[in-house]
Amino acid sequence: MLSINLSTRVIKGCTYFLTTFKRNRKLREVTSFAYCHHVRKRQLHSSPTGGPSNVLFFRTDNFSVESLRSMSNEYNRSDAWDLEVLEQTRVIATPGESAQIIKDIINPRKPPSDGKVVVSFDCEGINLGIKGQLTLVQVGTMSGQAYVFDLFTCPSLIQAGGLQKLLEHKNVLKVIHDCTNDSINLYNQYKITLTNVFDTQAAHAVLQFQETGKPVYKVKNVNLNTLCDHYGAPCNPLKEKVKNIYRKDQRYWSRRPMTRVMLIYASSDVLCLVPQVYNTMSRLIKPEMQGLFAELCEEQIQMHIRPEEIKARKKQRMLETEAADLIKNGKSDE
Repeated sequence: MLSINLSTRVIKGCTYFLTTFKRNRKLREVTSFAYCHHVRKRQLHSSPTGGPSNVLFFRTDNFSVESLRSMSNEYNRSDAWDLEVLEQTRVIATPGESAQIIKDIINPRKPPSDGKVVVSFDCEGINLGIKGQLTLVQVGTMSGQAYVFDLFTCPSLIQAGGLQKLLEHKNVLKVIHDCTNDSINLYNQYKITLTNVFDTQAAHAVLQFQETGKPVYKVKNVNLNTLCDHYGAPCNPLKEKVKNIYRKDQRYWSRRPMTRVMLIYASSDVLCLVPQVYNTMSRLIKPEMQGLFAELCEEQIQMHIRPEEIKARKKQRMLETEAADLIKNGKSDE
């Protein structure tokens, strides 16, 4: 009976809270409700002595209030993140506007202190992969700006809009999380070959090798939110929500007009990569590991474009690693 009272109380309180929050009322109105709810329950259920029963309901109602406060804080943080991302996002759907933005990215008015032009990059589309179709391209800058290029509305953004020039530019570093599917889609759909890529999946494998000695071929891939969490960058709060929508509607990223959720999701995936994740990972990779890292990034780009060649390269690396380990272990046994 007591657990039923507690569950009912929390459910009622949370339901009222959600309704109240959607109407943009202040938290004190909600907590006032919870307090009145607590007083009424005490009056209805107090024992003749005013003892244990009162204490129990006081504690459970406090739990309800704390739950409401926690939910309010979560909503506030989520809303703040949404607004921040939208303020940093610009949707591009005309070749002229796109060409000017690409020009400004490649030749910034204020060149970076280290001379490197760095952007983050991501794609959305229909069944991304070997037979997929790109509908959206996102580019993030080190200054915190996200550009969302609507390829579905305007396919000419690729050539006339300058996107191909950016993606194949040797002097612009593209920070991408696991570029394998993006790469094959760009190649099959537009004959674009990604150039000068900093693949964070490859970087993760190298850093794990540095820290633990685990060979790169044994390092498990991580998703973007896990990577961001590890390196102190903001995670995309809409990952699971959009993933569930996409499972039911695989043409989701071709729907127009784009929704607020679509824009926040798309921009978040590039804003998190630069500068935080890139700066941290690039700083941690040791000079002697740069050669291996470059090889892994190239293999990520070519994974589905030249699959047999890449499989052979990976197999050769694995055999060399295992042979080196055998020699090392043999010497240690002597």
